[in-house]
Amino acid sequence: MKLQLSNAQVGSEWKREVERRVGRKMADCYQCGKCSAGCPTAYEMFHPIHAMVRLVQLGRKEAALQSRSQWVCVACEACSTRCPKDVDPARLMTVLREMAQEEGCVNANESDIYDFHRSFLASVRMFGRVYEMGLVASYKMKSPLRRGFQDLVTALHMRKRGKPGFLWHKVQNVAAIRRIYDRTKLQRPADRNPD
Repeated sequence: MKLQLSNAQVGSEWKREVERRVGRKMADCYQCGKCSAGCPTAYEMFHPIHAMVRLVQLGRKEAALQSRSQWVCVACEACSTRCPKDVDPARLMTVLREMAQEEGCVNANESDIYDFHRSFLASVRMFGRVYEMGLVASYKMKSPLRRGFQDLVTALHMRKRGKPGFLWHKVQNVAAIRRIYDRTKLQRPADRNPD
């Protein structure tokens, strides 16, 4: 497939914004593929991690934000550990996820992952750690007609074994965790300079 790119697209403001948020220059990546080779979820991704980096290098905003790959990423950081140029692909995937949310580019097929992501973060903010029962309830209620009772049999079997617990575990100084969460939510990493 032949792709025509303009200089404006390759040197786009969007690409610079991604680099600013990640805190790394995407041009440092020379596409060795070690990140994709070490990724435990690469088989589920439409664009492997090194291809996502390439989309950013080429300024292909729509393709990058509409990809399913950033939603499949589990942020295990295996890719960042393996990267010989310290490009931090795991952080890139998080940034692309944030940008897709901000621009309303969440693919309808990935809405389940997006809903789970939001429920997970809300649980951490509220309780200082993941409260399993609250997480499941929050996630299921985001689309009760579709998800409401699909795991009911499994849930009954799990309850017999005492999982998940009805009560959350107390965390010391939840207010401090909420402040950290709110501070990182409000302030983007503008102080991280990729140069």
